[in-house]
Amino acid sequence: MDEGRFSDGATGLTLRNVIVRATLTDNVINVTRATGADGHGGSATGSGRISQDGVSTFKLDLTAFRLIDNDQATASASGQVTLDRDVAGKVRLAGKLLVERADVSARTPTPSGVVPMDVIEVNKPVDLRTAQQAVARQGLGVNLDVTLTAPRRIYLRGRGLDVELSLDAHVGGTTNRPVLSGVARVVRGD
Repeated sequence: MDEGRFSDGATGLTLRNVIVRATLTDNVINVTRATGADGHGGSATGSGRISQDGVSTFKLDLTAFRLIDNDQATASASGQVTLDRDVAGKVRLAGKLLVERADVSARTPTPSGVVPMDVIEVNKPVDLRTAQQAVARQGLGVNLDVTLTAPRRIYLRGRGLDVELSLDAHVGGTTNRPVLSGVARVVRGD
C-alpha cells in the first residue's frame, strides 16, 4: 500500500503517507515495512508478524509522533511500543514512551456559573431503570503495559492555570478499563 491514510476522530490521531510492505502466506502476514507521518513532523515506522492462529508481534518506533490532537489535548511522544498476541489469543500493548510535549486544556465539561447537582428520581418505573443503565464497553480488551516519562514540557493551561509539569507514569489495565498510576510534578507555573 502506498499513500494510505488513517484517522481516529476521538483522539485526533492521524496517519498520512502510510506505506505498508507485506507478504501473505497461508495464515501469516509478514509486514517488512510500515511507515506513516502525523502531519506535524512526527513519524512512525514498524514491522512484524501477524498470524491468524498463533503468536503475533508488531513493533512500532515513534519519533516525535503526535498521538493526541483534539480539543482537550495535544501530545507528541517518541519511543518503541509492541503489540503482541500470545498462543491463548490475549493481546498486549507494551512499551516505553518519552512524552516530548503535551498541551492539556483545563476546561471542564460544566460551564462556569453552572452548579452541578445530583438528581434522585423518586417512583421511577423499574423498566426505565434497567433500560438507562450504563452499557459496559465491549470489544477487544487489549492489555496495557506502557511507561510514560517526561522530564518537563507537559503544559496545563486554562481556568487560571499556567503550569508546566514533569511526569513518571504507567498505564496498565486494559483498553476497556485503563489504570493510570504515577507522579506528575510541577516544574514551574502558577
